[in-house]
Amino acid sequence: MFNSSTQLKNWTFEHEEELIKLRNNANTKYRTSYCDVNNHVTPDADTFFLTVSEHCFLVQHYERKLQEICWKFKPPMPLNVVGTSCMYLKRLNLRKSVMDYHPRLMHLACIWLACKTEEFNISMDQFVQQVAHGNEEIGDAILTIELILIQELNFHLTIHNPFRPLEGFLIDLKTRYRNLENAEQLRKPAKDFLVRSLNTDVGLLYAPSQLALAALLSAASMRNLNIDRYVTSVLLVGQPQTVLEQTIQRIKKIRTIVKNAVSAPLPSDQIEILEQKLSHCYNKEKDPTSYEYSCLQQEIESQKYDKQTKKRKLEHERRRKIETELLGF
Repeated sequence: MFNSSTQLKNWTFEHEEELIKLRNNANTKYRTSYCDVNNHVTPDADTFFLTVSEHCFLVQHYERKLQEICWKFKPPMPLNVVGTSCMYLKRLNLRKSVMDYHPRLMHLACIWLACKTEEFNISMDQFVQQVAHGNEEIGDAILTIELILIQELNFHLTIHNPFRPLEGFLIDLKTRYRNLENAEQLRKPAKDFLVRSLNTDVGLLYAPSQLALAALLSAASMRNLNIDRYVTSVLLVGQPQTVLEQTIQRIKKIRTIVKNAVSAPLPSDQIEILEQKLSHCYNKEKDPTSYEYSCLQQEIESQKYDKQTKKRKLEHERRRKIETELLGF
């Protein structure tokens, strides 16, 4: 249930300002940590580091790439997989900068993880064949970074998508609201609305049922139908006036946000510039496909080997000492 979920408790926010603050904090934290180990740049170097607006621009770009992969996948991925993978990417990049984890790999890891949590059963070989032309290195990298993604999501993997509540509203319309002859005509435009909403932050601000209701009312408006009485006289009948007013206000806000969302493809020249900038400032030691990551892992393994060797040596000396004391030689 959404009302008792980690989604409501940890990932649903009251105001957009909270999202802005979290993204600003993530950006500042990365800059500071980078400069702690690199003295060639200062934290305020906007020409070197990505700004928060540039971060958001790149996240939006990779959200669209993520959706494109899901739509083109064979067999097609269910809407819940699309919604869940999008939310994973949004959550990750809310508290972490794209400079922490390059979205080139993370958006694929989000899809892979969503396939598992939403029980869309495919093998890694099948997945990599379609998303990376069978590149085994990418498959290995996704598996390597998957646990890191889970940890960054605080192990909160259950996503309550708005697609199921939409189905519930459609059934309810058919059974309890006789003023509408054909509720099925609302299904496609309502789903289209929810898909467009994936390109916005509404999933971090509102309950899935509110998103579904906004989608339904938007679809009715597109079909020149009025189902306001369904909301006031059927769905919310008996509720206090304050609840009705609050619901209406939230529905209007959702519809406005989704309506104003940019639907055109993001300018490729701007994306190319930001990708180039990101390639110089992101943490390569967290990228399993990078040379820096390989060097770090070799160093870790070397330290582990040295530690084990030292431990064995100490154990050997301890036993030798015991033998000397017991046997007198």
